[in-house]
Amino acid sequence: MASPKTSLLLVALAILLAGCSDAPWPGARQPQVLAHSASIRPDNALIAEVQISLSHPGQAFVEYGNPDAGKFRTALSERGRAHAIPVARLRAETTYTYTIGVQDADGAARLGPHGQFTTGPLPVELAAMHTRASGRSSEPLILTSYTAEHRGYVKWTNHLVFLDETGDVVWYYAPKPVKGRPYLGPGKPVTAIKQRADRNLIFMWSDCCITEITPLGEIVHQLQKGGGAGIPHHDFILLDDGRILYPSYSKTIFDGSANGGETQTPAFADTLRVWDPERGHVEQIWDSRDYWDITSAQQWDRWQKHDHDVEDDALFCWLHVNSISFGSRGNLILSSRQRHQVVSLAADLKTIEWQLGGPDSDYDFPTPDDRFPVQHHATELPNGNILLFDNGLPKNERGTGYSRALELRLDDERRSATKVWEYRPDILSRIGSGATRLANGNTLINFGSRSEGLEPLSVVEVDPRGNELFKAETIQLDRFRERKQSPLSFRAVGIGSIMGET
Repeated sequence: MASPKTSLLLVALAILLAGCSDAPWPGARQPQVLAHSASIRPDNALIAEVQISLSHPGQAFVEYGNPDAGKFRTALSERGRAHAIPVARLRAETTYTYTIGVQDADGAARLGPHGQFTTGPLPVELAAMHTRASGRSSEPLILTSYTAEHRGYVKWTNHLVFLDETGDVVWYYAPKPVKGRPYLGPGKPVTAIKQRADRNLIFMWSDCCITEITPLGEIVHQLQKGGGAGIPHHDFILLDDGRILYPSYSKTIFDGSANGGETQTPAFADTLRVWDPERGHVEQIWDSRDYWDITSAQQWDRWQKHDHDVEDDALFCWLHVNSISFGSRGNLILSSRQRHQVVSLAADLKTIEWQLGGPDSDYDFPTPDDRFPVQHHATELPNGNILLFDNGLPKNERGTGYSRALELRLDDERRSATKVWEYRPDILSRIGSGATRLANGNTLINFGSRSEGLEPLSVVEVDPRGNELFKAETIQLDRFRERKQSPLSFRAVGIGSIMGET
């Protein structure tokens, strides 16, 4: 049996160890805020960092806002004494007040001291993208991108941006050189952006690569073109297991002499590949050449020369898949710009279920105006209808002269396709663009290119009757333009949170 003196020493030692541990112990005081400060991150004018020092280990959060922007709360931090909490969803050159919050051991939140910070200006290239907005979006945030001309050292610049529900830029990311990595930004438009459950963002530089970043702009994974990756382009799907399914160009040579071409004609054929970012492994799972005859005259008429910056060749582009999404039965919906066609692949990728539009459509169009040329972003809705962005063509190319969001009902018995809904302003958006049906039944539409000089890009939310609830129009200011060519914005999607803030 230990002596009384030894027992006292053991008790003292236990108390000392408990005081050094992050674990709570009986009678411990609730953590108090000893010090706090806020600063704007040097690499992003719209992200603040709040430093917090607690007297005892605990979890902290920050409430912040102002009368115009509203009030928000960050996600709860990990348990500890020292905290550096990033604060996002901020407008440029705006002052915010903040309050430190601490969660007690029993789970109750207590608010503590206050402070304030002021955000900085947007980067010059992004500030040149002037946005005017009206109405209010039902989505808390809209994630989109701008690819625009810039005078001086590069031809193009890319910015990923979050717009809040009133159209203000509240987050941005500008791809930039990273030591040990090639700079892939200039000349490559961002064509698709999606958010993982952990808030990381994945975006596609078309004809180039796929990149995953944290909300703080740190590169996590990157798949570059070449080798087994092929040439990633236009779109991708985030699979439940963390892998990424994407269309990829594969260079091929074929005999085009029967159609007036060369015996050694170079072309791009589309494949589907799956990338595992954690393992760095890429697998090809589908090849379009197994389903269509690349040498047929019908296909030949749909090709066009397209410079993809591969070995400085301008190659024939065959299908030009510009969007990919899952249907309601696990089928894959592909949009082929060159064939003016939407295609459904069976879930096992072994058969083509149907082809909608184009030269060999499985569905007739009783109303000729329901047909669509050079479309983008086709999706299958839960009711089986097809929603797409119909880019249209200029009138001098025997086109309609306008673009629209178009919903078609497929009648399998009559094998016909009929328009059931459209949103059609007086806008022609020849390339890019998209239409997304929201959970509340509204539709978010992105008119992502304009060929009329300085006319604006548009992101619009409309209700089922076509009433505009929100519109953000963006124009690149004239003094930053080298020639009259509009900027691009390929896709816009609704998002709930940047870093878990509420």
